[in-house]
Amino acid sequence: MMKRPSYFIVSGIILLALLGLGSKLFGDPVGTLKWLLIIVAVTAIMIYVVKRFSGSSTAQSANQKAYRKAAKQSQKNQQLRNTSKPKDSNVVTYSFNHSKRKPKHRKKSDVQLTVIDGKKGKKKNRA
Repeated sequence: MMKRPSYFIVSGIILLALLGLGSKLFGDPVGTLKWLLIIVAVTAIMIYVVKRFSGSSTAQSANQKAYRKAAKQSQKNQQLRNTSKPKDSNVVTYSFNHSKRKPKHRKKSDVQLTVIDGKKGKKKNRA
């Protein structure tokens, strides 16, 4: 199974990064931990700023709000249905609607189709 060269390049970069992080951790553990905390904090701030001020369209957020509202309403309706009908464990219900359905027969159309005079004798050029 042949893998793409980009797979090996990315794997090599990740391996070198882990090796460098490990050597830095053994050389100066406190400095490395400070460095990692600063990177995590800066990344979190950047993600927050991008999500907060990104050009997300108002239509998308409106659709999201409508979806959340519909989901909540559906959940409430489901809870009302479940609580309003107490089920007895002794009662068994059977549905015969599915087994007794007869296939629908379509009514034949009374439309008479007519041929429109056109280029009946001329053959198409299919080259």
